[in-house]
Amino acid sequence: MTAETAIDPVSESTITWQGKQIQTVVLEDPIPFVSVSSFCREFDIDVANQRKRLNRKKNWFEDMVRLVNVTTAGGKQPSLCLRVDALPTFMLGVGLENVNNEADRALFKAFMDESSDILAEYWGLAEVGELRFLRQQMAKMIMEFDVDPDEKMPLDQRLDRVESMVEEMHNDIEARLETMRGLFSSLRDDYRAITRVVKPERGVARLGDKGNESMLADVKSRVDLLANLKTVHFREERPYPSIWNYVNMSIGGVTTYRDIPINKYQEVIEWLDNEVMAIQKAFPAEPPEDA
Repeated sequence: MTAETAIDPVSESTITWQGKQIQTVVLEDPIPFVSVSSFCREFDIDVANQRKRLNRKKNWFEDMVRLVNVTTAGGKQPSLCLRVDALPTFMLGVGLENVNNEADRALFKAFMDESSDILAEYWGLAEVGELRFLRQQMAKMIMEFDVDPDEKMPLDQRLDRVESMVEEMHNDIEARLETMRGLFSSLRDDYRAITRVVKPERGVARLGDKGNESMLADVKSRVDLLANLKTVHFREERPYPSIWNYVNMSIGGVTTYRDIPINKYQEVIEWLDNEVMAIQKAFPAEPPEDA
């Protein structure tokens, strides 16, 4: 990536996470990107090493980074940005020895420990979190069912009650794990869809191909009209990402107007026209006043 290849964002903003101010940008892809320099600066991590790590060839992050012209105190500067949903994986690869602040280092370590437990449980490699939870609950039950001079319940009944509570806890944990597995499965499907977006299928005619300029202009004008209507009537500050979210996930996955396949052109146009007409019908234009 070079400064000449840097792209301009649709919008820029700052989010607060763990008390840190992280600079983010939105491109035509609805998923925001995080400024790597901003993130490293807030957590006092050497940014040069992290840039080098993200820019390695044939690594997992290759499709997750963009060079974006980000607003700084010195004006627009090309800055390496990472897709926000790739941030957890990025954090797992940061060496704790590279986090200088003690509190931040503790935060990174806690994040790594929790991620390790969740992934180990999900892939069936261990049940660390469940065992920890069961140990805590067993200690509580031992205290509750310890020998009491006034306790009249027979020992076998007390044991049956403890066994019943353990089984109930186990079933509850299994239900939560199944929910988590379902969420991870859905996330994997989303990643597959995003991968298809980032790497468009070759050999497919697209609006950006030579000779399709008029169709490309039709889509752009309709997107701009719809975005304007959403801004005026629904007070949406960033209407473009919501429009492209539909195009991305429902029509086949694209990141720019130019990548829309020709065979999806009519479908995109019809959806945009329907959205525009629905808003215009809900908010009819005021008739002009008589002179």
